Amino acid sequence: MSPIVEPSGGGYDGIEIPDGLYEVRCTKVEERDLPNDKFGNTDKFQLTLAGVTPDDEPFTVEPLMNRRWGEKSTLFGYAVAFGIDADPDMSFDTDGFIGKKAQAYIVTAEAAGSWPRVQTISRIKAGKTASARSTTTTQRSERSAIVIMEDGELDFAVFWREARRLGMTRESVAAKLGVTDMPDLTKYLASMEPTDVAMLLMESSGAT
Repeated sequence: MSPIVEPSGGGYDGIEIPDGLYEVRCTKVEERDLPNDKFGNTDKFQLTLAGVTPDDEPFTVEPLMNRRWGEKSTLFGYAVAFGIDADPDMSFDTDGFIGKKAQAYIVTAEAAGSWPRVQTISRIKAGKTASARSTTTTQRSERSAIVIMEDGELDFAVFWREARRLGMTRESVAAKLGVTDMPDLTKYLASMEPTDVAMLLMESSGAT
């Protein structure tokens, strides 16, 4: 009799989080070291964000981002979303994130075992409470693609595939960004924060 091999796991086995907007609260900030990061960005921060599904099921998501602080950094974008009056040119204690709330757009890829990801993060509008909002489409294939990888970097293959699905071309993306030299478009996108690139898709899909 051949030996039986059990699944090794490693995928997401938590509750289902429908794609949509959620009010989330930061409960933890941890430093992470990823020595095998293909871009050499080994120092990371991992945030734990807690929220509730439309079925009142509590959940957490753990976005990972580079340990960079500046006006264009993902970390600074989270500070802005949390309503923190931070200075990108001054040092910042990330413990200031704890307890802060924001509005996160969370999506899950189609592949089995895929983890829910925070695709964009924004400030909760004054006088309003963010509530879970599932996507208007009923087919999972129509859900927004995950363009930010687990290591916090941009997946260009997924970005362009989803861009084409939304009717975007290299020319239209370049025009939107004000890039006049097409060969420089990829370099320009690579220089942007992954969340800003993801926002291009969000704006084109009308999800913002």
